[in-house]
Amino acid sequence: MLREPRRRLLWPTAALLVIVAVGVAAPPWIAGDRPRVVDPVSATLPSSLGPAFIENRGQWSESARFAWQNGGSTMWVGADRLVVRNDGVADAPSVSFVFEGADSSARVEGIGPRPGPARFIRSGGVDPVTARRFDRVMLRGAYPGVDVHVRGGRSGPIYDVVLSDPRALDDVRVRCEGGDGLELTREGDLLIAAGDTTLRQPRPRSWQVLADGGRVDVPSRFRIDDDQRYGFEVDLVDPTRPLVVDPGLEWSTLLGGTSADDPYGITVGPDGAVYLAGVTYSLDFPVTPGAFDLEHGGGSPPSQDVFIARLTADGSDLEFATYLGGDANEEPVGIHVDAGGEITVAGFTASPDFPTTAGAFDPIVNNLDAFICRLSADGGELLWSTVLGGTDCCDSITRMAVDADGHVVVAGCTSALDFPTTPGAFQETPPSGLEDNIFVAKVASSGDELLFSTYLGGSGLESVEGLALAPDGSVFLAGRTGSEDFPTTPSTWSQEPLGGYLAHLAADGGSLLASTTIEASQKLGGVALDAGGHVYVAGRAAAASEFTPSPGAFDTTFLFSDPWIVKFTPDLVSREFGTFLGGGAPDRIDRITTDGSGTITVFGTTGSHDFPITDGAFQTTKVGPSFELDAFVARLTPDGSTLAYSTYLGGSGDEFIDLEGGALWLGPEGEVLVAASTEGDDFPTTPGAYASDLLGPRDTFIAKLDLLPVGIEKLGPSTPGVSGPLALGVIAQPRVGASDFAFTCSNAPASAAQGLLLIGEVAGAPIRTLGVELWVDLQAPLFRVPVSADAQGYAQVPAAVPDEPALAGLTLAAQFVWREATGAGGWSSSNAVAVTVQP
Repeated sequence: MLREPRRRLLWPTAALLVIVAVGVAAPPWIAGDRPRVVDPVSATLPSSLGPAFIENRGQWSESARFAWQNGGSTMWVGADRLVVRNDGVADAPSVSFVFEGADSSARVEGIGPRPGPARFIRSGGVDPVTARRFDRVMLRGAYPGVDVHVRGGRSGPIYDVVLSDPRALDDVRVRCEGGDGLELTREGDLLIAAGDTTLRQPRPRSWQVLADGGRVDVPSRFRIDDDQRYGFEVDLVDPTRPLVVDPGLEWSTLLGGTSADDPYGITVGPDGAVYLAGVTYSLDFPVTPGAFDLEHGGGSPPSQDVFIARLTADGSDLEFATYLGGDANEEPVGIHVDAGGEITVAGFTASPDFPTTAGAFDPIVNNLDAFICRLSADGGELLWSTVLGGTDCCDSITRMAVDADGHVVVAGCTSALDFPTTPGAFQETPPSGLEDNIFVAKVASSGDELLFSTYLGGSGLESVEGLALAPDGSVFLAGRTGSEDFPTTPSTWSQEPLGGYLAHLAADGGSLLASTTIEASQKLGGVALDAGGHVYVAGRAAAASEFTPSPGAFDTTFLFSDPWIVKFTPDLVSREFGTFLGGGAPDRIDRITTDGSGTITVFGTTGSHDFPITDGAFQTTKVGPSFELDAFVARLTPDGSTLAYSTYLGGSGDEFIDLEGGALWLGPEGEVLVAASTEGDDFPTTPGAYASDLLGPRDTFIAKLDLLPVGIEKLGPSTPGVSGPLALGVIAQPRVGASDFAFTCSNAPASAAQGLLLIGEVAGAPIRTLGVELWVDLQAPLFRVPVSADAQGYAQVPAAVPDEPALAGLTLAAQFVWREATGAGGWSSSNAVAVTVQP
């Protein structure tokens, strides 16, 4: 039970966004200074992407940092002002929107680099200038706690005022220079008299990010202070509630061109950068200078090329992006980045001109072949590239992994009777005729040798929809089978034909260690392993008869086309639990992963308005009608009995995951990255994200979530022990009367009995002691709860919140510490959290 130490209240961290549409044009000079540039030599940006912000590299007056132009509208962006003019109106004056009191030394930076530079020739035709182009511009720190985002709209430029503290809105005051007066219309629009013209700014659109994770519109209006100055007023839903509002979405961004773009793999590099692989039809995908391939393979209509991209760790910038492919279709199935930053991707290609390298195991594409490639850390060089397949159609990789030595393990399907296998393999010859047979292969880290390759299957059709490597290099596979004679092993869970399989292949590909059939009438969502070797599989049932949940599981009731999750013992002999997870409309798990303790995280799509969502999730309601899909992210406890966190993630359009697509990455402290595609122009992105505007019919989205509910704020990193980083999580939202609230710890020392959960006041700064970093104030009242971990290093501590309304707003810190047999200082600690009790 949580008791009340000395009371400490935190102010809300809700972001208040005020958007003011500036539908006017901008001038070709500032304060009478004519630019020293004549005509742009080239404009490589397709018009369908919209105009770009072009940086000033000396071609304009120094006071202009960026320029934007769209037909007759032009805008110059300075350090503390925006200058606009309507060039389509003769003798129209320029109007400067000056942010009074703003920091004139604020950083003015381009966000979202566009492909291809803008080139200018100075007057006289000498000294050409090359300038970069961007999606938008940010005045970072224009006021304390206030950023100004400037972007292009359909009818003109728009600026967004983004406040981390709503109270800072009083500091934002705009002075109109060049205007002759201000007036408000009955509708609340702001009219600015400027010579013989009148400029109109529509009434500001404002919203607040609230505790339920949604964007709630709040009434807002212009406030005229005098003939030249105006500000903004808003009516907050609750401007004073002393609660931390942290909806779990750390950042979210879009990525793509003007055609469809879909992600198929995501990972994080050693420096924290985010790597993504997917497919794109966009001829204008934002590839970057110096990348391996700057040209799409083309075709009419355009073919499907692979893209590989690297974003900064906070999702604010695209560091590089490259195409990979030939003149036909390609599709990747995953991405891996090693400790040196080198990038491995695998997939399949139909392009005879797919780029391969000299000395590769197989440089010749035959019909449809699998491919495996490794690129340099900067994405600029193809280190090696090989295809893999027989001479007949067709061979396609559907899953990949990279082992500790850099060797690449791939699995997929082939209809070739001469797919290359190796001596001593489990099945050297195809088990059936021209059917889809499974293959499993390992390619050397140099790309020039096939270490093993085998068929796997029976006389019918098979697929591979999950692959995981055990620490000893052995391979777990999951998929669907139409073979009544699919190879199983005695004493495993089932040998009856059930539509799916789960198989364990030796590290050298020479023997089948264990194999069982499983239920799989529809697509499987992958396979995952915990530190104890337990095996987790996700699938989908079309009818209640197709899956039997276990007693005590989180969800034992079939509703409609429901996903399911099962956990098997390492030897595949017993099923430890099986649970449904779904609502009353079609739902699908596309990716599953676990941490070392067996905490389960899944990612998929749902059409259900009643999909199980936890209190305090980032997005608690589904947007749009049932026939449109939202993404979801959910986390269950290792025994499958409790839904620790679940949220919708989407806008009013479909969130789309291809049959083999979607991407999920689990971080060492429980955070996740997810990627899929969205067709909605209101997908929730975050301020400062690389891109927030939908450019094509379907763009990739990438989102990072901490999977902590409202009222829980992460404090600091863990201090890793011998088992690696530890992750502190919670079950339920810390509400008044929440009897099910609990703290969890993953990756603790296995079977450890010497652990403590510390609960107390939040320390003003981390305290270093015993080799760990503590965020619980040791000088204030403190609760020490003895804790034990199970064999997989998982601990769960109930902490029911009393039903006392006076506790609302109470903030305290919690953190696990563990006595380690070895390691620095003999102790390890999880990250900490600040817990603010919600009413």
